[in-house]
Amino acid sequence: MSEVPKTKVEMLERIAAAWEALHDYLRSLSEEQRTQKVDAQGWMLKDFIIHLTTWEKGLTSALRKHTYAEGLEVDKQEYDKGVEHVNALLQQRYHHLTLAEALEMFHQSHEYLIAAIHDLSDDDLQRSILEFDPSATKDYALARYIGGDSYAHYDEHLMWLRELMASPNG
Repeated sequence: MSEVPKTKVEMLERIAAAWEALHDYLRSLSEEQRTQKVDAQGWMLKDFIIHLTTWEKGLTSALRKHTYAEGLEVDKQEYDKGVEHVNALLQQRYHHLTLAEALEMFHQSHEYLIAAIHDLSDDDLQRSILEFDPSATKDYALARYIGGDSYAHYDEHLMWLRELMASPNG
């Protein structure tokens, strides 16, 4: 991840720019790309959207001094099995949603995340995630967690989506 924003204003600007870039790309896709392309793991565009949504919900939960697991709506035993396990669980849980439903859920979770960030101070961004979510497994600054499950996460999946959409086999 590139340099982490030091202020709330910088953080919100970085998130807004990555959010807009992701949505610009999504708007550029054909209906077939939006609904028919599937990656090697069986994920469609809506699954990527749900993935981003659920991890935003986990982050928002942590910002509100709950746990990521609570935000993801998985019990601690499942959460402790690791990210890949949780991702598979969430993909199965929400795979029935339509793309429109997934996007609606994404927009709602994003609004909650932005509201939670607005409630933070610049100093909060430098505090440990452990002060917000004591179940966190790494002692990083809150700003790093926010970036990891927002702008950096959007950028990461935007890259994967571009590869998927460009793939003749996807």
